[in-house]
Amino acid sequence: MGSHAAPRLADSSRRGGLWRFAPVLVNLAITLPLANVLNTWVDESYTLRTTMSTPAYAFHQAIHFELQPPLYFVLLSVWRSIDHSVFFARLFSVICVALLVWVSTGLSERYVKNVHPAWLASVVALSPTAIWAATEIRVYALAMLLGGLLLLTFFDGYLSAAPSRTARFWFAALVVAAIYTQYFLAFIVLGCGAALLLFNRRTLRPFLTFLLLTAVPCLPIVFIVREQIASGTSLYYGSDSTIHLLRRVYSTLSLYVLPLNWLRPKFVWLLGLQAAIVAAYAAAGLRLKQLDVSGRALWLTTGIATLMLWAALAATREPFAAHYVSVIFVPAVLAVYSTIARAQLNGKNLLAPFAIAAIVCGCVTNYSLYRPLGKAGDWKRVASFVMASESDHQPILAFQSENALTFLDYYTGRNHVIAIPHPLNFQDPTDPGVILHSSAEIDSALGAPRRSPEVWALTSGECRYENVDYRCDIFEKYLKDHYVVVSRKEFFKSEVRLLRVRADSR
Repeated sequence: MGSHAAPRLADSSRRGGLWRFAPVLVNLAITLPLANVLNTWVDESYTLRTTMSTPAYAFHQAIHFELQPPLYFVLLSVWRSIDHSVFFARLFSVICVALLVWVSTGLSERYVKNVHPAWLASVVALSPTAIWAATEIRVYALAMLLGGLLLLTFFDGYLSAAPSRTARFWFAALVVAAIYTQYFLAFIVLGCGAALLLFNRRTLRPFLTFLLLTAVPCLPIVFIVREQIASGTSLYYGSDSTIHLLRRVYSTLSLYVLPLNWLRPKFVWLLGLQAAIVAAYAAAGLRLKQLDVSGRALWLTTGIATLMLWAALAATREPFAAHYVSVIFVPAVLAVYSTIARAQLNGKNLLAPFAIAAIVCGCVTNYSLYRPLGKAGDWKRVASFVMASESDHQPILAFQSENALTFLDYYTGRNHVIAIPHPLNFQDPTDPGVILHSSAEIDSALGAPRRSPEVWALTSGECRYENVDYRCDIFEKYLKDHYVVVSRKEFFKSEVRLLRVRADSR
């Protein structure tokens, strides 16, 4: 690249000491202990089953059961061939997020002008979204990292004063990796193309040329998307109106920028975020035309990716989940910070106080989220408790079926774990067997319930998901009719009961 190119990652080593490593080390100091202590939840348990065998099995299950692109699951199956523990599976995500923190310094050098890159790196390192992604045995951490790398190579290849041909090849390779990792990352690519069309047409033609290189390797994945969408919404489907769905997407993005979700009432944080951004604009007197090409490109990319994500969820009726929005984490944060970095008040830059506020809010949010040191269900501690308390011939009833899956990530005791109403079918993602229809299904699952004078019952209190009612009422009535409670213990979003058969029910 020429002498006027944007500074590269290696160049900033001259800025002093170990500052580049500090945000990464802080992030790892949080994520590594959490990755070790937190229990799995149901989506992570699915990932463990999908990646427990060969890469070929992971590839098949990713497409036909997970209903997702296969790259993450194939990579994780190879990774887990070294060690099958839960911690090691999470370590893949921990590393991806640590790399994202590292990459954010390069992103800051390119997009966030006139401020030290450590500010953005620190915000990302302590972001509740980054901490969450690092502790998930799911695709989110890798998807966020790819989103950051796409924007980094996009700048070097198409926005820089001296565009790099090598960066363009890397961008094309990352596009293929992104499509095979998380479909929604394609929205960022389309946003980048739109930004060039409007703001930097001199590099639009090579962008389209290099993008054509990705068409052939991406073609196979196109044929399976439609089938996956149909399967994914055949049992569960979203009930949000289009306006409410857009509000949920926007609210999630707002929390990425300023994590005020620990505040109450519900929308105080949203008002606070809007006020902060308006104040920054007012102080600087900024208008869109005053932003440079990279700043405008970030806003357009974020806006297009957000609207396309909203439209995709609305069109497919996919139930909304905040993790879908995580693919836009990097462009959204960069867009806001690149703008605030240009704001001045009495000659002083406003990014530092905004970043400090985001870091403080992030720390408070992280504390509130991880204070229980467990995820929903707390199945690691539940399994330890049951194994320390159980006796022979005490079958364990887990309602609903997915709770049995997560409990078995940790349970190695002496009794049989029975999923109520049915064990999960890993060949059919549309299997309605998680829904309890009658007490006869419980009798069938137990076989001969009166032969075991005592049973354990594990419940999480989750009785509905979107349009599906799991019928907790049937399960609870069955227990009341046939058993008396011997002991009861509550955990984080779950409950364990030891039950004895009623004398009049033998």
